[in-house]
This record gives sequence, C-alpha cells and structure tokens, in this order.
Amino acid sequence: MIYQHFTTGEIEREEEKDYLNRIEKEIERINRIVRELLDFARPSKFEIREVNVNKVVEMLFPSSPIRKNFKNIQTQLNLQVNLPLIKAIIPTFSGFSSISF
Repeated sequence: MIYQHFTTGEIEREEEKDYLNRIEKEIERINRIVRELLDFARPSKFEIREVNVNKVVEMLFPSSPIRKNFKNIQTQLNLQVNLPLIKAIIPTFSGFSSISF
C-alpha cells in the first residue's frame, strides 16, 4: 500500500522519509526480538548430572498445565523416599541459571 504511494508520487518527501524511518525502526525491533528468542531457546551446552527424581517431580507438578484445569479435584503426590539418584541430561541455557535438583 505504501509502496504504491511511493511509486505514484502521492507522498511528499518528508512523509516518505518518516515512513521509511518507522519501517527501519520496526525491522530493527523485530530482529532484536527474534535474536533474543533464539538466544533464550538455544541451549549453550548440556550437562550430565545425577538428579533426585522426587525433586524434579515436585518442581514440575505444581506448574503442570493440566492441574490448572482441575475444578474440585484434589491432587496428592506420593513419592518414594530414598530413591537412588539418576543420571539426567540437563540443558544449560544462556542467560538462565541452572536449577538444582
């Protein structure tokens, strides 16, 4: 739409500069957002560590999206005590501190 106005000469020079300036700023903003999303989502490295399964389940259970839909339903965790530690692959994200299991 704006391109048609540019090619037909319907836009004044100052207006044209303003449009192009806004377009350039928006492109820079979109590039920054995409770059930050990629940086956040890309694990920088992986670690193999021994973890406590009960701690992992306790950490994940309260934030489960399924639980948010429960109405008048009670949930209870029955975890085994003294389970041996297991080896797990833990991603380490840039800008994100490791979680202790």
